[in-house]
Amino acid sequence: MTIDLSETEYEQLLTLVGIGVNVAAPVLEAKGVETAHLEALEKTLWERAHELGKDELVHEHGDHLDLSPEVAFGVEDTLAEYLDAFFWDELSRRLALRDYIAELLPEERPTFDHHEELPEPLKKHVEKYGIEFDEHGVDRLTLVIER
Repeated sequence: MTIDLSETEYEQLLTLVGIGVNVAAPVLEAKGVETAHLEALEKTLWERAHELGKDELVHEHGDHLDLSPEVAFGVEDTLAEYLDAFFWDELSRRLALRDYIAELLPEERPTFDHHEELPEPLKKHVEKYGIEFDEHGVDRLTLVIER
């Protein structure tokens, strides 16, 4: 198979594969799934960098190629930003769901699939927490731990 990519697109593909492998490999490994196929895909893409004269994108690391530090830092920065955004979104969603369900009678309490669209009344709670966390982070969040 041949895919025609510009140099910029190839650089973006390296970054996306780096991000994807960093996310997928630990999840698969935790499930006991082999990840050699991911490493093989990375190796194929990294080797193409030499063929394309883009040696600055990869470097030799022992007996294998790896992303150059500059590209790897970009991958790490992107992952860090994603995880930060995911954390705040998930925290807002879970607290909003807790608050929304607390307003309902037990027989009215729905169950939600994580991937379902949120009902409109729940969205106001999510927005409320989003604003709170944007402005104050967790500074005003208090947990009551019973002993």
